Amino acid sequence: MSTCFDYSTYLDIPKAILNKDYATEKGIVVRHFKHYGLYIIKYMKTQLCEDNIITLGKFRSVITDGEKILSSSPGKSCNFLKFIEDTNSEDCDIENFFEGTMINLFYHNNNWELATKGTIGGKNKFFQDSPYTFRYLFLDAFNKSLNPITNELWTLDELDKDCSYTFILQHPHNRIVVPFENPECCLIRKYKLDTWKVTEVLTPEYHNQIVPSVYDDKIQNALKLEEDFKNKIFKYDIKGFMLYNKVTGIRTKIRNPNYEYVAKLKGNNPKLQYSYYLLKQNNKINEYLYYYPHDKPLFDLYRKELYNYTNILWSNYHDCYIKHNKKLKEYPYEYRNHMYFLHQYYLNELKPYKKYNSLSSVINYINNLHPSRLMYSINYHHRDQKKDITKSLSPNFINKE
Repeated sequence: MSTCFDYSTYLDIPKAILNKDYATEKGIVVRHFKHYGLYIIKYMKTQLCEDNIITLGKFRSVITDGEKILSSSPGKSCNFLKFIEDTNSEDCDIENFFEGTMINLFYHNNNWELATKGTIGGKNKFFQDSPYTFRYLFLDAFNKSLNPITNELWTLDELDKDCSYTFILQHPHNRIVVPFENPECCLIRKYKLDTWKVTEVLTPEYHNQIVPSVYDDKIQNALKLEEDFKNKIFKYDIKGFMLYNKVTGIRTKIRNPNYEYVAKLKGNNPKLQYSYYLLKQNNKINEYLYYYPHDKPLFDLYRKELYNYTNILWSNYHDCYIKHNKKLKEYPYEYRNHMYFLHQYYLNELKPYKKYNSLSSVINYINNLHPSRLMYSINYHHRDQKKDITKSLSPNFINKE
């Protein structure tokens, strides 16, 4: 059984491209990629509700040239209990909830092109320290992955040009939580395209996924899986399971709390240095390194940089406000604001009690700085050394988080 959705029944796509007010009224954001002459259409998360999941929720990542749909993708998932209530067991499929990055592959202008959920071309990357783009990682994995039907390596020549494909990219150089040893592309959906109408093509690929089964009744099995997750039976390397209604096309997720915990440790910031400072503030560094030991060399570097910066800050403060050797404006830009703040703390909080700033108070101050401010200061020497004394001493700049 295949599900079909006509995007034009909810949205006049050419009108939404030309009329931003109309798009906003329909809860839609349109992004134009001029280089490709294409548009990505996505729903506004704030406008989603259970009542419009089956319409607005379909626009999770839709690519068009303004005349037809070029690429579709799985829509927004609904509430688990709502899904169970509205779905018959015989209409339900249970699939693996693959960890990885969603990549959509589609045919345009006599070439196969790829897109992430928010960009076309895949020439972007999530982790800023990584030298690899999503495009490079996907092509590397695609050329090494087996087609589950032919059991041979994927080739672009075997793909249907009238369809778009949704893969989940798993790659050692794009680790999220699970440490994959080998690159792989997991095909999770295939869509037949006909102007504004999209039909999901169910193929054997989707049924080549091993999902634990306890009951013949799919709904009862899903409830058992949810209970097992609550009891933390599954390890962190299983993200969860996806329930799919073969009649309506609606889907829902059962998430593994052990996976979610490790994912939360990592956070969603593309800058590892930022994550290090946040983990340090929450005393989670050792726990993090248990799951992500490959980051230890960089963490050691961040620790050393932080140690050096803190000691220089204390030395500068002592030299300026205790020995009075130089005026504040004569010290390096990346230290002045914090020296000023430390002295304000002394004047307002310590001096009335005849106390003084010390190295320990500087350490405490540094440990409580917002990670973004700390990164700005510690990394400042990497920037062009453009000094703006007026800006650096202004109250607005000093108080900026």
